Amino acid sequence: MTDEKMPVDSDDVSPELARKRELRREFGAARKARSDAERGKVSVQLLEQLQQLPEFAEIMAFPAIGSIGAYVSYAGEPGTADIRTFTAANGIRLALPIIRPDFALDWAWDSADVAPGRNYAGVPEPTGGVVAHGADGIVSLHCRVLLVPALAVDTRGYRMGKGGGFYDRLLVGLEHLEARPLMVAVVHDDEVVDELPVEVHDHPVDAVLTPSRIIRIPGRRAHIPFT
Repeated sequence: MTDEKMPVDSDDVSPELARKRELRREFGAARKARSDAERGKVSVQLLEQLQQLPEFAEIMAFPAIGSIGAYVSYAGEPGTADIRTFTAANGIRLALPIIRPDFALDWAWDSADVAPGRNYAGVPEPTGGVVAHGADGIVSLHCRVLLVPALAVDTRGYRMGKGGGFYDRLLVGLEHLEARPLMVAVVHDDEVVDELPVEVHDHPVDAVLTPSRIIRIPGRRAHIPFT
């Protein structure tokens, strides 16, 4: 997801954006270097860790109380295939994003069929009908956990995406909504860093999911048991 606008004059690039571009190249190259065997293992481990998250455990126990949001992993992203297979097999509703022409996100229920995105080439998307739109829409689906793609995330919860800005806008829209989902960035273990460069539009997540652990970000949303 890279719809980042390249300025004509390099002097217009802020130090934060310049550093982000450098980091995107570094993390992107590291992802490309991972073997197929490692990718498969990561997908299994992410599901195992997700099952330890209290909000997801509640959905597993009582699927009717809500849903989760995720994405179809591609281009070296930490794999969501096992999570998608598990939710389908256990009656857990899972919403996937569809990128709109204005680069906002619609939502459709997951199914076995995905196809290249119509408005953003290469990004796999669900083929079912749209059931909700934007931040308000994912809340209306009673989403309890929202898994968000990232190239890296820091210990403050700031994530670095690929430059499209889709999720930055979504996270800002969710922040002050009542009953919003837990916002969880998904990365590899070595993509959790002490500090990332932050721009004004960046917004922190509540937690981080890696193949080996779940990190709750201090000062962000704590577990709110379903009642």
